[in-house]
Amino acid sequence: MEPDQETLSEKVTASILLVEDNATIRRMLTMLLKRDGHTVVAVSGSKDALETLERSAAGTYELLLTDLMMPGMTGSALALEARDRFGIQRVLLMSGYASASDARAQGMPLLAKPFSPVEFITAIQAALTGAPQLA
Repeated sequence: MEPDQETLSEKVTASILLVEDNATIRRMLTMLLKRDGHTVVAVSGSKDALETLERSAAGTYELLLTDLMMPGMTGSALALEARDRFGIQRVLLMSGYASASDARAQGMPLLAKPFSPVEFITAIQAALTGAPQLA
């Protein structure tokens, strides 16, 4: 019996900028991402994310993983600014709000909270291997 295509394909690892205002969730997601082989820089909000991107070389981050609803700036607004100013092409938004039409209207992928670790890692892999969302 031959292995299926999923078994043959290699898991993609990446450098990820995680933006989550809830410290407990931020720590948990960082742990899951690192356990899956990713390099993670985790910050607590959009201001910190933009400052991190300003200090980083172009192309440092392959994925922007951000909460949708945060103080100061929404995750979708952050994603658009990160694209325009820093060339970020891949994004995954997370939200515990049922009406996250802002992200969906702009064609950005959205992972609904709560999610399981398996659902989370599956969504990360899809964001990294699919077409760039912010091209």
